[in-house]
Amino acid sequence: MTEVKRAFSRDQLLETGFDFSAYIFKPLPEGQWLATLDAKCWGNSVILCYFTAENGNKYRLGAFRTHKGPGADKWYTPQDPTLDLSSSEIQAGQKFILSTTAILTRKGNPIWRSAALIVPGEVL
Repeated sequence: MTEVKRAFSRDQLLETGFDFSAYIFKPLPEGQWLATLDAKCWGNSVILCYFTAENGNKYRLGAFRTHKGPGADKWYTPQDPTLDLSSSEIQAGQKFILSTTAILTRKGNPIWRSAALIVPGEVL
């Protein structure tokens, strides 16, 4: 039985030929948008998620360990802590509705508000 990883290491993803440089961090689209998860890997205290939007643009978003909600101190999530991006059930190829804002944090980073997994066959 093959073990499904929560996320790859950066080196493991590099070995696959993954092109990190194709993905931008900012600016992000404003509002809700559809995207496919291309890959995810561990960063320093973050899971870096690489998405391709419906229009073909590629974005890198960071999911941080949440300190609130159902997965407090266990899950890695956008600002809304309702979906654990570190779960081994979240894999490349899955589609999501993402919500982001052009407003920046105090550190100058864009805000990733939420992610909702689109279940195949589900009506949007």
